[in-house]
Amino acid sequence: MTGSKRKLVTASVAKFRDKRSAADKGPDGSALSLRQRQVRSRIDQGPSASLWTSQITIPAPIDSAVRDIVVAAVDALGIYEWASTSLQVSSVGAEWVGIKSDSRATVKKTLRNSQSDRYDTLMRDVRGSETIIYVHGGAFCLNGLGTSRPTAARLAKESGCRVLVLDYRLSPRSAFPAQILDLFILYLSLLSPPAGSYHSRIPASSIVIAAESAGASISLAFIQVLLYAKRQSTTLQFNGHRVGISNPAGVALLSCAGEHSQALPSWTINGEHDILRDRPPFPKPDFPADDIWPSEPPRADVYCSASLLTHPLVSPSLCKNWQGAPPLWFAVGQERFADSSALIAQTAARQGVCVLWNQYEALPHCWPLFLPKLSHSRDVMGKWGRVCRTMVDGGGLKSEGSWVTLEELEARNVDVKSLTDLTIEKAAAMVEEKAKTFVPYAGRKENDGPRL
Repeated sequence: MTGSKRKLVTASVAKFRDKRSAADKGPDGSALSLRQRQVRSRIDQGPSASLWTSQITIPAPIDSAVRDIVVAAVDALGIYEWASTSLQVSSVGAEWVGIKSDSRATVKKTLRNSQSDRYDTLMRDVRGSETIIYVHGGAFCLNGLGTSRPTAARLAKESGCRVLVLDYRLSPRSAFPAQILDLFILYLSLLSPPAGSYHSRIPASSIVIAAESAGASISLAFIQVLLYAKRQSTTLQFNGHRVGISNPAGVALLSCAGEHSQALPSWTINGEHDILRDRPPFPKPDFPADDIWPSEPPRADVYCSASLLTHPLVSPSLCKNWQGAPPLWFAVGQERFADSSALIAQTAARQGVCVLWNQYEALPHCWPLFLPKLSHSRDVMGKWGRVCRTMVDGGGLKSEGSWVTLEELEARNVDVKSLTDLTIEKAAAMVEEKAKTFVPYAGRKENDGPRL
């Protein structure tokens, strides 16, 4: 007999699919172009009355050292053809988010104040310097501060920390590894604030990175860049100051998209119950073209060329070495990306990294974000916030794993060193084979409809 929660989840997934399908179409029923979807995903209704927010722009570094490390890491982790000259350093947008204290929850919003004043007001309701950097998902090409704010607010509430939401550059206009570079710049700006920053210096031990979906992939790739830099004993120049490379206190990930070609077994096995499509629509021949897609030169994926799909910084599940990484926390559904997360967690745990694994039966990708009232969503959001606080507090974390049942919300122990039969070699072969099927998108042909 099908349980009540399973029926609820199944109905919610179907409703979400229908809603997303409708949102991807214009008033006349035709498919929206990528730019149109991008603009729609970045509509910002402003913060709720319970939040303090302050938007900032981190200026582009005056030197090239950060970019050079990212380029070197991409080159060191595999022999791939990629246009490193296309990677440009840019200013980075972000937003501080904090929860108003109970006594001030009804205070009138301060939207007319300067961003600096709003930051000072936010800090009066924050316990300390502990900071969560939040990296949003959205297939590397969608979403922004407005869509990220509710999740950032929940993390702030559950952890008691302030949250800094990264507004990274979106693909396809800014392709891999621009997003990793943006996260690196934001991270360094906390360790060594540029002139005019609202915040003072924050030690790496007081920073946690929290992310979901594509943002989790970016975050793990960033950790690999840090590990590469540390192995080179790199001290870099950042805005005129020498900055040592240090790990954050931890990384906490929801529904990590750890493999980018959709080649691993769980993509097919768990597809029926997930919210994710078989493949993104953007490379399909009948997808409407616009001024940002297809790319120049045309490629088969909005994030990178097909030849890069097996690169460990594009698909972190193919990273062979996690030694020296900070504690990693995973929350995963029984979803299409489950295998990629399991392979990362298992590989890291076997190499001595502290790994905390939470997998939830029968739940889809990023379920807490569209099923917020489900008990499993409240459970995982509470755990997510609390583990961020424990990481910055230096709590005694140790590796552990759990499988959480759907109907009873019962956590059963699992061995984090034995999560999957997949090996990195097998996974890499699957991705390589799948990449051969990717065809560059050159725009819809004339007889298929007008170019937007």
